[in-house]
Amino acid sequence: MLFKTRSAAVYGIEAYLVDVEVNISTGGNGQFIIVGLPDTAVRESRNRVLPAIRNNGFGAPYQRIVINLGPADVKKEGSAFDLPMAVGILGGHGLLAKQDVSDYLMVGELSLDGKLRPVKGVLSIAMLARDQKIPHVLVRRRFHDCAAGDNACVLPMDRSNWSFRTIAASSARPSSFRASNCARFAILPLAF
Repeated sequence: MLFKTRSAAVYGIEAYLVDVEVNISTGGNGQFIIVGLPDTAVRESRNRVLPAIRNNGFGAPYQRIVINLGPADVKKEGSAFDLPMAVGILGGHGLLAKQDVSDYLMVGELSLDGKLRPVKGVLSIAMLARDQKIPHVLVRRRFHDCAAGDNACVLPMDRSNWSFRTIAASSARPSSFRASNCARFAILPLAF
């Protein structure tokens, strides 16, 4: 099954969109393949993403997983793609109730226990989301520069299992969320 998420990377001080396409198919004996000019940190994400999924109570599929980071002709660097890969794997395995997450831009490195670690360039990424009219940006909670403009909503979070549940549209917001320019926040029901 194919599941698409969105992320971004930074080149200098400019951010650009990266489409993260996750295809899960039978067979392959648990292969995890990343294409789209990934650097070493991106290739190592397989060793962070699957344990983070498993350690948060989700069953990671033992199938062939192919992840395409597009555009394929631009080198992808860093660990910011862990979160969109993990959400894509859960979506591709049918664990997310919401199948269209195109209104979310996700960046974040995952630790093995599922905690999100900060990544560089989040302000540029939030500004890109505003310019591209992507209404939600999922990032590590420590990010306080939520001044990207009225059209970008920065949703800070602490743990990956919380972020898997935030990809939906509703008016509910947790009390710890203080982004004044965010119109909507929600909890995503998981389909078990």
